[in-house]
Amino acid sequence: MVLLKRLMWLLSGLVVALLATYIYFYSELSPADDVAPYDIPSKNEDTLRVVMIGDSWSMFHNNLNRDSVLRAMLQKRINVPLKVRSRGKGGANSKEIYYYMFSSRTIESEHEPDRCTQPLLEEHPDYCLISAGINDACQGKGTDF
Repeated sequence: MVLLKRLMWLLSGLVVALLATYIYFYSELSPADDVAPYDIPSKNEDTLRVVMIGDSWSMFHNNLNRDSVLRAMLQKRINVPLKVRSRGKGGANSKEIYYYMFSSRTIESEHEPDRCTQPLLEEHPDYCLISAGINDACQGKGTDF
């Protein structure tokens, strides 16, 4: 009888642990939910605007002042005023980057106030480069993620 009770407790604990693990990994491995876009007014000027959003590649472009390097490289090829800006988070996967793109400044996380890319997108960029996927591959996320 004692053995049966212990076995029941063990099985109950195992079921709870498996359920908690499933709930945690389901939220981590599930695809991103669709988010409604926000309105971006168009600009009526001749400045070419380029925005880079994504993971550490974008983060380091901003942090190391490489935006000016990218701007200078592009400026050599084109003869119009140019503005380049970037924002990213090291280690971010594609789901996180997607949510940062559609996070409003009014609802962004207090822990990561500089991750919201709404200000960059509100500048109505002509080109938006999105750097994503390497962290998904490293984390073993599937193609649906």
